[in-house]
Amino acid sequence: MESGTDNDPKEPPFSLPLEREAFADALGKGLGRVFLHVERCGATGLVDLIVEAALRDRSWDRPCVPPRGAWIRDLALAAGCLEEVEDALCDAVAEEDQESDLMDSQHRRDVLRHIARSGSERAARAIETGLRLDRETGSVVGDYEFVNLAGARAVVAISEYLARELNEDDDWVPDEHLREFDILIEQDGAARRVLEEAALRSELVADYLDMLDDDAEQEEGESWSGDSADDEGDDDDESIDRCARPSGRGLAATGSLDLPESPEETHDLIQDLLEKIE
Repeated sequence: MESGTDNDPKEPPFSLPLEREAFADALGKGLGRVFLHVERCGATGLVDLIVEAALRDRSWDRPCVPPRGAWIRDLALAAGCLEEVEDALCDAVAEEDQESDLMDSQHRRDVLRHIARSGSERAARAIETGLRLDRETGSVVGDYEFVNLAGARAVVAISEYLARELNEDDDWVPDEHLREFDILIEQDGAARRVLEEAALRSELVADYLDMLDDDAEQEEGESWSGDSADDEGDDDDESIDRCARPSGRGLAATGSLDLPESPEETHDLIQDLLEKIE
């Protein structure tokens, strides 16, 4: 029997081999003792617990705990059950629907993303084909993982997916995948430029851009309408408000806004335009 402690001082010392219940508890808490167990004692009788941990996030405070995709992948690899974990994840993602737990869905894709980074084309395909529009939150489940795996190709594919899925009853147009790509390559507006180029060849991408622009115009119109309603009946406030706000022409009041490619040059140009407006 071998004894030891985890890095977490709140956890009591342990002895190897772990009992099944102790292994399950440590697995839910993300404790390193599970690695010691599988490396020194094997995973006989415990593979089902590892598979379950890949399928469902059992962190005690899920929104506050960092993703464990890489941790689960490495544990499955050490335990010799990576194939079983991948099979279960691919099946689960394919069977999800609107009733599926959102955080479990995100957890599954996080594990799959790290399996895909280890060279699994099947895991990568599961993420791509497993895109799911969650209408309750207005998000696309799997967009982050797909963009981080496939880059610009994912931006186009997700936009085409949304063009097919969204309908007249949807009052929002998800665009998180655009921001994820801009963050990934560290350049604002990059995803938009990718889509504008792709729209020349893809009618679905063109449709998505139209929906995105219509949504932005509607939000801008509602914002200005709300401001106008607040100002009605108070001439003094209206006068002050007119002085504080742009006339409606915005930056166009200074001429055309032809942004250069460099983010630094773009920043300098916008600053110059703002100074002219003032």
